[in-house]
Amino acid sequence: MRLRFVQGFDPAIGLVVLLLAINLLAVVGLVSSRRDVRAALRQQRGLETRADARTFEALLAQQHADLSFLARTPPLTNIQPVDDDDPMGRRWARLDIEASLLLFLESRPAVRRLEVSVGSVALRAIAVRQDGVPQLAPPGSAAPSDDGLMAATWPLGEGTGHLHAWVDPTPLLATIGPGLRLHPSPMETAGRLEAVESALWTPPLRGWLERAEVDSGVVHHVERLADRYFFTLLWNVSLIPLSLVLAGLTLRRVRRLARLESEAAQQARLHALEGQVRHAERLASLGRFAAGLAHEINNPLEGMANYLHLLEEDLERGVPDSARRWLPRLREGIDRAAGTVRQVLRFAQPGRAEKRQIDLAEVVEGTVEFLRGHPDCQNVALRTGPTTALPLCGDPQTLGQLVLNLVLNACQARPSGGEVEVRARQTKGEAEEVVLEVLDRGPGFPSTVVEHLFEPFQSTRGSLGLGLAVCHGIVIDHGGRIEVDNREAGGARVRVVLPSQMSAEAVP
Repeated sequence: MRLRFVQGFDPAIGLVVLLLAINLLAVVGLVSSRRDVRAALRQQRGLETRADARTFEALLAQQHADLSFLARTPPLTNIQPVDDDDPMGRRWARLDIEASLLLFLESRPAVRRLEVSVGSVALRAIAVRQDGVPQLAPPGSAAPSDDGLMAATWPLGEGTGHLHAWVDPTPLLATIGPGLRLHPSPMETAGRLEAVESALWTPPLRGWLERAEVDSGVVHHVERLADRYFFTLLWNVSLIPLSLVLAGLTLRRVRRLARLESEAAQQARLHALEGQVRHAERLASLGRFAAGLAHEINNPLEGMANYLHLLEEDLERGVPDSARRWLPRLREGIDRAAGTVRQVLRFAQPGRAEKRQIDLAEVVEGTVEFLRGHPDCQNVALRTGPTTALPLCGDPQTLGQLVLNLVLNACQARPSGGEVEVRARQTKGEAEEVVLEVLDRGPGFPSTVVEHLFEPFQSTRGSLGLGLAVCHGIVIDHGGRIEVDNREAGGARVRVVLPSQMSAEAVP
């Protein structure tokens, strides 16, 4: 039984897509889990920072309450008056105060400086924390200038003195937890910020508490899991080709047989189609060639038929002398038909047309005179410009055919009569050129066909459309150019420019 597969379906590709989809879903889930863990940790850090801020405010309030209690203790409130002339009395009074201040500093690491001043007895005691050790300072030592310290003042007793305290918030933050810092204003940091306020100090505390980002063990474990899974995914991807090779070996023979049968049938069909295309191309080429040949021979034959009819009328009237004048016209038509046949022979045996020095004005006059008896030109007034010599190196037969086609097309554009003018002149300058213009007052060229006017089978009158294509080939053969446009007052103009100094060796 021969195994057949659905066209376009490859089981190996389906397996690869399935495996990659499964792994992709797992990766997406893992990335989503990591994102969820990070979001939960950020939310947790925000709650922790908020709790730390409230704890810090509570510690500040507790610190203020402790200092207020110190200001109400007996050593600071029961200061006895001392005589100004009794230095020993002031010394003993200051000893009790300094002992109380040192004991307070010993139990309060956040307090940096305590200062007691009693104006009535000129008493001043100062205790400071120097390198973490409480010690006394001289009565005249200046207050600290550290902007990071918080200060407050309490009255002593009945207003006889004051207690001044400076507190450092850093030790308080250290008791709450690691990674906490206090900023005076919000700023862009990598951690979480939370506002803290305390109106108990001078000036009132208004700042922002920052909890620095600390890597969590949960995130670390999730990232380790992700790394392990990525490594596993890499192994899966590397093993997929091996599995495909093993699966492909089982299908290779059947698919090869099916492919060979399909290729054989396709080759046979392709050869048959190529034969049909070649046959159709030969027929089409032959048809175009025959149409062009008939078109080029038919033009002089129509003129010859007209002159032959005139010759028969003169013979019937018995005026042989009048009839004899049509013989050159018939001979000219025969020459033009023979020239077309020679062109066909040159096409069959490629070679350059023989060119010689001629007078284009004579070619134009002879061709126009020949066309005056053509049926399509009898109702049209043919006019030519001044007849001056126009020396040119070219083939008189093909140039005559060029003029004939252009003038005949202009006459056919005015079947009801009108005027067709043929102008020929020579330009002066660095490169002398001969310009031939054929002008009519017909409908002109439609803008939709101007770009394709010189292509075969392009016509505005329902003809075969080979005349201008032949004219284009003749002009190119003589190294010139041909242009068409519409006249402003109506009608069309065909302009041919040929080099007057062109030699036979320079012809392409």
